[in-house]
Amino acid sequence: MSPLIPAPTMTSLTMFCCVAGLGLWMAVTSYSASAQVTDLCPTGCRCGPVENPFTYETVFTIGCSNLTLTEVMEFRGGEKVDVLDLSGHRISVLKNGAFKGIKPKKILLQNNNISVIEPEAFTDVALVAEKLDLSTNNLFHLPQGLENMSALKTLKLAGNRKLKLVKGSFRGLMSLETLDLDQCFLSEIPDGTFGDVGGTLRKLHLSGNKLTIIPVSLQQLRKVEEIDLDNNPITSISAHAFRGMEKLKKLTLNRNEFSKPDSLHPLAFVDVALTLEDLDFYHSRMTVCPTEALSPLRKLRTLGFDANEIKAFPPKAFQTLDSLTKLVLDGNKFNFTEDMFVGITDTLTKLSIRGMGLTQLPVRELAALDHLQWLDASANNFKTLPDNFTRGIHANRYTLEHMKVTDISAKAFSGKDRTVHLDLEDNKIKRLDFVADPCMFEYVAVSENPLFCDCHSLHVASHSHIILSGMCKGPPPFANMDVSGVPFKKLAQKKCANNAKTMEIVCPAIKSHSKSTGISVKHSLTLLMTSLMTLLALTFYM
Repeated sequence: MSPLIPAPTMTSLTMFCCVAGLGLWMAVTSYSASAQVTDLCPTGCRCGPVENPFTYETVFTIGCSNLTLTEVMEFRGGEKVDVLDLSGHRISVLKNGAFKGIKPKKILLQNNNISVIEPEAFTDVALVAEKLDLSTNNLFHLPQGLENMSALKTLKLAGNRKLKLVKGSFRGLMSLETLDLDQCFLSEIPDGTFGDVGGTLRKLHLSGNKLTIIPVSLQQLRKVEEIDLDNNPITSISAHAFRGMEKLKKLTLNRNEFSKPDSLHPLAFVDVALTLEDLDFYHSRMTVCPTEALSPLRKLRTLGFDANEIKAFPPKAFQTLDSLTKLVLDGNKFNFTEDMFVGITDTLTKLSIRGMGLTQLPVRELAALDHLQWLDASANNFKTLPDNFTRGIHANRYTLEHMKVTDISAKAFSGKDRTVHLDLEDNKIKRLDFVADPCMFEYVAVSENPLFCDCHSLHVASHSHIILSGMCKGPPPFANMDVSGVPFKKLAQKKCANNAKTMEIVCPAIKSHSKSTGISVKHSLTLLMTSLMTLLALTFYM
């Protein structure tokens, strides 16, 4: 070797070889895995790596949906497959050994015509399959071979309208965490049905069935955290209906038939008093507030009575619910009373009173809510928002959508100690004159309004601390322009060059509403990015 060229050291050679070898190994491994999936890909299927948009995890998938197959095709060398999609076919029978030669973690068989599953159909995937979707088929009962699927975490059986459950239906599913029995037209669930999954099941979906009571069999679910009983004709809930459910946090009782004043026994929820956090009665024909039944729920955080027929709430109806942060009363027609919110004045942060036929806000009653942050009073009968429209109300976020509001006073939201977040979509607002002081607001949404953009609109849109959302409907030079967009600002600046209002002002120090509602980071980042992008774009246009 020439003395003019220094010989590479052993260390550098070793490092080079290691890096090169590692790169070659990764390339070969990646190609081998992809090739394996591609080689076994049946005609008409889509096979290969797919990235999960939520977790960014890459999974190998065989997608063979909607090919009108009548039976499961034969596979070879599918040990690396994560997902097998055979949904939307005409498969009526799953034969023994149906998945021989393939080891998917997720098997999707929904929207077929499956009525028979032979005992050893899942034998080859029993120890690896974690999710099985058999929704919208024609199953009469659960197959015998299902009990060997010890790794199964999610089982979907929704839409099997002839399905019958029996004692021990889920025997052997020792890892099952989520069970979907929606739309199975179940009128009863026999005792002992859930005995084998009582210690593992976390989520149970029973929406759209024909249950008239809370099945006693549910009391075996001692680890369940969420139960959905939406859209059943349940007429009453008896005492201790949820006994044994020591982990229950969320209970959905929407669209049931609680029309009688005594539909809910005073001890209905006593066994979940220390765990239940979310309870919803949407559209359940309730005529009274079940105050006694609710009273033990000291941990309840969210309560929904929307779209019922409650005419009045008794004094101190929520007195014992001292953890409540969100209350939904939409669509009920009742008069607010001064003592209505006793017990939750220090905890309630969001109140929804949509569609109640209100012509003005019950400011005196709402002023009692010392920590209210967000008030949604959309779909009421407001036409104008006068001076002192929100006087005394502590909230700084207001949603006032889907009405016919035409006029808003510049003092409608004055007197706040934090900047206001205001949603006014789908009204009849023509001008932004109510934003006389942009420093009062952090966000104003006026989409789907007949907005007439002018120099004052530019004045508002030009302030770097406010986010403005909406489209100009006129006059012609500005029609169909985004009021916060660069084209509008550029054109308006020319027309409003001599208008002093378009000059940027410095706002005094004021608390941001977002700090109290948990959205400060989002709005601050959005505001910063909007300002930077606008500045760059304006520089480009100039």
